[in-house]
Amino acid sequence: MNLSTEAYGAVFAGGSVVLFARVAYSDESLVAPGDLSTAVYSVEEIDPCGVVDPVPVTGHTNVAVSPASLLSVGLETGSPWDVDEEGFNFRHEIDITAAPAFATAGKSYRIRFVLTPTAGQPIVVRFLIEAL
Repeated sequence: MNLSTEAYGAVFAGGSVVLFARVAYSDESLVAPGDLSTAVYSVEEIDPCGVVDPVPVTGHTNVAVSPASLLSVGLETGSPWDVDEEGFNFRHEIDITAAPAFATAGKSYRIRFVLTPTAGQPIVVRFLIEAL
């Protein structure tokens, strides 16, 4: 079963967020760090109604991430993962040390990861975050 969903969450304005997901191929085998040649993420401020074009967040556009720091080889369970008992293999904390990512309360942000495998099609993982 190939199921793609956009994960939803919230963050306090000016804060950071830790993102979790389970990333697998269409045959349900897990994507592993060694499968990827590159991984990048971008954060955009978005209009939830889709009327206004997304605005890239300065300092958070096409940021390279080490696949080994992003993905685990197997599934991990336990707190704070509470989606199911199977677990997650994707974890990333958005680094706001040099530039804020979610500066304005009441705004919506899309975080988009593009995972490029050594062979095959890019894998896109997306999160929609509301700043409180």
